[in-house]
Amino acid sequence: MLTVMEDTLYLLLGIVAVAPFLWKAQFSSKGKRSLGGVTKFLSLNLVFAAVVYVGFALVWGDAVWLAVEVGGVGFYATIAYVAVNRPSDSREGLLLAGFGWMLHPVWDAVLHLY
Repeated sequence: MLTVMEDTLYLLLGIVAVAPFLWKAQFSSKGKRSLGGVTKFLSLNLVFAAVVYVGFALVWGDAVWLAVEVGGVGFYATIAYVAVNRPSDSREGLLLAGFGWMLHPVWDAVLHLY
């Protein structure tokens, strides 16, 4: 079990680590992304992050952990699909993709820490 200090440190490291990702979400090699482009970038990477955890479960986990992580891929892929299929000038898709990213660390904490 992690201490409160360790939890806080990991949370702060996560916030610092996400800064370049958020910059990349806003800008591509062609300039500033459109609202729909940001939504697609965040949604695709949300699913990619979930798939990475399937790899972790394959290497270090058991069948239950693998099943939970595969379920997570389905959950986050559904969020991403709905977000991307909103009108490209709508903020709903962007908010939904952001909601998925907000749930990601909660999923990790509940699944791996408790």
